Amino acid sequence: MAKKRKSQHRRRSTASKPQPPVEDRRGEALTVAWTLTMMATLGAEVVGAAARGVMALSASPPTRLLAFPGLMLLTATVTGSLCLIMTPFVYRLRRVPPPTVVTTLAVTVSVLPIAIAVMMAVH
Repeated sequence: MAKKRKSQHRRRSTASKPQPPVEDRRGEALTVAWTLTMMATLGAEVVGAAARGVMALSASPPTRLLAFPGLMLLTATVTGSLCLIMTPFVYRLRRVPPPTVVTTLAVTVSVLPIAIAVMMAVH
C-alpha cells in the first residue's frame, strides 16, 4: 500500500503587511527636536536637584557650586518652554500623533521647572 504524496505548494501571500504611514520630514525633524528638548529639560532637572542635594548635605558647600543649581533651573526652564511651545506643532505636523504617555511626560517635565521658578520667586 503505497501512499501517494500530493505535492503541496505553499502559496505565499501576495497581500503585504500594512505599512505604517510615512511621516513628513518636517514632522520627523520637529519630533526629534521636541524629544531632545524634553530630555534636556529632564537632564537639567535631575542634575540641578542632585547639585542642590549635595549642597544641602555638605557642611560647607564649595563656592563654585553655589550658582550651579540656579543655572540648571534656568536651563530647564528655557528648554521646557521650548518643549511646551513645540508640543502643538508636533501634533499638527505628524500623521500619527505621539503616544499619550510620551506627551504627558513631556508636558509634566516641561511645566515642572517653570512651577519651581514661580514658587521660588513667590517665596
